[in-house]
Amino acid sequence: MARPSDQLIDKRTWERNIRKGALSREEYDRAIADLPDLSGQADYIAVVPDEDDDDDLDDDDDLDESGGGGGGGDGSNGHI
Repeated sequence: MARPSDQLIDKRTWERNIRKGALSREEYDRAIADLPDLSGQADYIAVVPDEDDDDDLDDDDDLDESGGGGGGGDGSNGHI
């Protein structure tokens, strides 16, 4: 059996294509299984956070303090 087109098995659209009947789950599974393992050709990149990036988990607090996050800048969520 011929391999389905790359557009049918695209990660962003394969579920929709199966629902529409343009692709069967078996065709999809077979196409994915037939893909070569290219992990040996991957480039690995070490990520070192900047000192300024250590507070990126608190970005929502920054919105509250500026008045844009629904709060009054006092740490409350703006609800009574």
